[in-house]
Amino acid sequence: MRAVKKPVNKPVTQPRFEKIMHSIENLTAVANAYSGATDTPLKTLSWRIFNDGKKLDAVVSGKSDLTTSRYDLAMQWFSDNWPPRCAWPKGIARPAKKPAEAEQ
Repeated sequence: MRAVKKPVNKPVTQPRFEKIMHSIENLTAVANAYSGATDTPLKTLSWRIFNDGKKLDAVVSGKSDLTTSRYDLAMQWFSDNWPPRCAWPKGIARPAKKPAEAEQ
């Protein structure tokens, strides 16, 4: 007689799409907070971060997406350049600031 395999209980994970949407929501919140605190238009921020003035608007509006590395790059840029008088948005993980490169 053949042994019957028992079903394996796998942990329920968040679908990939929901994780991506959560990331876009975080980036949008951080970008809007930075823009408001510094009076910098999103197009200018987009150029500074992505070297593309249209990218951030396209991502925020849902017309474009980001790779994980570009998302990480953007969040790191915001963390490194965050205005000291402004609080980072609550509930969003902030990457550690990169140490300033030693001047030569």
